[in-house]
Amino acid sequence: MVDDAHEVGLAESHADFDVALGAGGVDDVGHDEGAPFCHFLGVADNNAKRRLPVVQTGEPAEEPRPAWHWVGFGAVAIFIVWLPLAYLAEALGRRLTAGILGPAGESHFSELSRSERLAVLARIAVPQGFALVLAAMAGGFLVTRFGQKTTPRDAAFAGLSVGALALGLTFAQAGFSLAGLVVPVVATGAAAAGGALGRRKR
Repeated sequence: MVDDAHEVGLAESHADFDVALGAGGVDDVGHDEGAPFCHFLGVADNNAKRRLPVVQTGEPAEEPRPAWHWVGFGAVAIFIVWLPLAYLAEALGRRLTAGILGPAGESHFSELSRSERLAVLARIAVPQGFALVLAAMAGGFLVTRFGQKTTPRDAAFAGLSVGALALGLTFAQAGFSLAGLVVPVVATGAAAAGGALGRRKR
C-alpha cells in the first residue's frame, strides 16, 4: 500500500482534459500547442497582457507663473543690483569732482562758474545714470529670460515701477525737480532693452 497516488500512476484532475491524457494521467505543467483549450488560454493571456493600461508615472507639468509675478521679481532685482552700484557711482563721482570743488567740497559749489557747475553735475550724474542703466537691464533680462509668458513690455513695467518709486523718494526729500523725471525714463528704457535681450536668449 502506497501513500502517494503518483507512485501507481493514478490519474489526477487536470484543467485541460487533452493535456491530462497526453501526460499519462499525471498533471503536466507544460504548454501544449496542440491542445485547443491550452492554445486558447495562451492567446487570451497574451491579449490580456497587450491590453494592460499604461500607467503614466511622470509628474504633471508645472503651470508657468503669470507675467505680473515676473514684473515684481524684476523690480526687486533692479533694486538689489542698483543699490551697490549706486554707492560705487557716488564714490566715483566724488573722486571725479574733487579736482573742481577743491578741499571745501560741496560748500564751494555756489562759488563756481556756470561751466564748472555743469561739469560737476555731469561727473556726478553720469556714473549714477550708468549704474541705473546696468541695474535696469539686469532686471529686465531676468523678467523675459526666465518668465515663459513675459515680453519686453513686462520688463519695462518693472523698470517703470522702480523709477516711479525712486522719483517719489527723491521728491519727498528734495522737492519737485525736472531732473528727477529722467530716472523713470531711463529705468523704463533700459529695462525694456534688457527684456529684449532676455527674450532672444530664452
